[in-house]
Amino acid sequence: MKTYEERYEYVISRIEEEKAKKTTNKTHVIKYVSIAAALVLVVTAAGLAITHVGSVNTPENDGVIVRHLPMDTATATSDEIARAHTWEELIDPARYKEITINGSRYVTKLIAVHAEHEGEFIGTAQITGQDEVTLEMHEQTVSIYSITGMAKEAAVAIRFNDDDEYSYAYVNFEYVPETLGEFIDALNLREELGTSLCYRGHGDDMVYYEDVTTEYIWEALLSDATAVNYPDADPFTNYANKILDICVQVNVLGYHNHAIWLTDNGYLCTNILETGKYFYIGEDKVNAFVDEVINYHQAYKYVYDIPTDDDTILE
Repeated sequence: MKTYEERYEYVISRIEEEKAKKTTNKTHVIKYVSIAAALVLVVTAAGLAITHVGSVNTPENDGVIVRHLPMDTATATSDEIARAHTWEELIDPARYKEITINGSRYVTKLIAVHAEHEGEFIGTAQITGQDEVTLEMHEQTVSIYSITGMAKEAAVAIRFNDDDEYSYAYVNFEYVPETLGEFIDALNLREELGTSLCYRGHGDDMVYYEDVTTEYIWEALLSDATAVNYPDADPFTNYANKILDICVQVNVLGYHNHAIWLTDNGYLCTNILETGKYFYIGEDKVNAFVDEVINYHQAYKYVYDIPTDDDTILE
């Protein structure tokens, strides 16, 4: 079996090969607190890209291509899952999980905010955290900054010590924009939003579309700034059907696998900032986008197989 270092080099080499073959959508580089964390994330995040290059493609009914991908067989032990981390083992944003600012609750995203994203100084506040092992309470004074391009009502950067290399992102779960345009502006999504796969269906019937561009998603779905948010009109409780998902990222806030989804009664929804946002863009726009994706983009199904010791895939 390949060593960890050999697997890492293999991942990187295949990514470079893929980049050379085709032009990819603009992405934002994810920066993390430690080299070790970055290495783990690069290997994990690159898994999809590498399997796209090295997977076995087979034709399927209705033009769907089946891709056989290696299954991740690594598992954590029950002791690892159950053990609470000591205060000393945690970084500050994991110790202090939330803070109240002007009556609103902001929650940690466990992501470093680098200097280029740290904006204006807002003020100081007390933050409280609890040691999960000893149950001892801790309190600290922190500095609050805006995040460049983002509204402080939606997200802020918390700096625990003046000489820290990074501040950390905290987001307001209770933020409720009135319109799609307000939401886009509040999170600087024109600069920060990344998109990847579209997908529909459930379980073994899930189908993926890989080549829907970010530019087309903006043009078809996100161009109407006046689209109203209906926070109390959850499309699921109103028996609307979700018909398509779009995988999205806002890396500066630590959102790497969130979604925009569309419903058959004309809503564009998202779980960015955790609580649902439900913008009514109309059935015509939703249906036009879904029809374009389904009828003019290659569909794939992913089948996960157990790899052998020599990294071949068992179908």
